[in-house]
Amino acid sequence: MFNPQEGDVCFDKNGILGKYIKGLEQKLSIPLVGYSYYKKTRFDYYTSKILEYEEINPKDFYLKEIQELSNEGGYRNSSIICSDHSVNDNIISFSLSRGSFATIVLREIIKPEDPIRSGF
Repeated sequence: MFNPQEGDVCFDKNGILGKYIKGLEQKLSIPLVGYSYYKKTRFDYYTSKILEYEEINPKDFYLKEIQELSNEGGYRNSSIICSDHSVNDNIISFSLSRGSFATIVLREIIKPEDPIRSGF
């Protein structure tokens, strides 16, 4: 599911967004919902189901009164590349690809083996 396919939107090795081209080194991107959400991806079915369940419309991300808080949407890498990682005593060090969030990696590091049983 996370391998790029024809018609997918991908980031190339320079971080430039575009349509998937077979043979080039590219990373699959997934839509980030905002007021300009682009539905024509293979992920639209799942995204639309989540939006429907949460009773959210992409237009809800546009705030006329406070436009600086509006979110246009866009694309994010489908996976996080975590490189140069090391652990020394109480210090964790790592590098992430552009657009990735360290909090997601840290959550996975400290997450208990059985999150549901632990109350998460």
